[in-house]
Amino acid sequence: YYERAGYYLNMKEYDKAKADLNKCFEVATESDAIRNNPYFYEIRAYVNLYTYNIEGAKTDIQIAYKLSNDDELDKRLQDIWDRLN
Repeated sequence: YYERAGYYLNMKEYDKAKADLNKCFEVATESDAIRNNPYFYEIRAYVNLYTYNIEGAKTDIQIAYKLSNDDELDKRLQDIWDRLN
């Protein structure tokens, strides 16, 4: 699902990308890397923005920030957050 979501993103098929990203999360177990991957939440935040789901984007940004230990990612997330508020 994750790879296909990437293809959909490249084709600007954001609703389909979002469905596949959500499916990744649904099938993942609590210990799966995807549930603890801040970059997954960053990507889904962008998809939420493209589909006008601002609250979903904010939620994903918050989760990504909590999971992150990457200063560059933190800066990107802060930039998106500042634009939304």
